Amino acid sequence: MTTRRLATDRFRQLRRRILPVHPPSTLDQGLQARWLDVCAAMAHLSTLERTALVMTALEGASYDEAAVVLGTTAGALRAAVSRARTKLETA
Repeated sequence: MTTRRLATDRFRQLRRRILPVHPPSTLDQGLQARWLDVCAAMAHLSTLERTALVMTALEGASYDEAAVVLGTTAGALRAAVSRARTKLETA
């Protein structure tokens, strides 16, 4: 549970760094729109899917490492990441 919160916090931190709350007027509008789309799509993921995706894709953890931290199997984690990617691609 704590790890999921840490991963969610990390995602929020990255979001703030990439797209500040009050973006400068020089920020490319297309980039801003895409980022907002990603944020909206991530909100539709389950906690496990979002955490697994953040840990493996953004933090660079292996499936085995992330599975140990999350208390699940590497296979279940792979399935969660696969579902998350599918949901993001179709969003």
